[in-house]
Amino acid sequence: EQALEQALRHGFADASVLSSIGEALFKCGKWALAERAARRATAGDGGGRGYTLLGDALSEQGALDEALDAYKKALDCEDDGAASAKLKETIRTLLSAKLGRHEEAAQYA
Repeated sequence: EQALEQALRHGFADASVLSSIGEALFKCGKWALAERAARRATAGDGGGRGYTLLGDALSEQGALDEALDAYKKALDCEDDGAASAKLKETIRTLLSAKLGRHEEAAQYA
């Protein structure tokens, strides 16, 4: 938590480091702080990693539509086949199981 607070206070903007801090916070169940780190990371060039973290943090907090948007942005940033496949699976699950949007989910097959 202290690392994030110091980074934010001093205007630190390295997306990779912010994503790493956010991922550590997420693993500790500190979803709101992980979201803050991810938002800062994606304000710069956060790429797929930052948007994936943002989606995860938002999903854990129940902001499912916002999480879906973040996952879609992450997918747009990815060129790695395995990462893209995992994101598509996450999007399908979110759309189908949690939001009941089965037809839209099928677009990510």
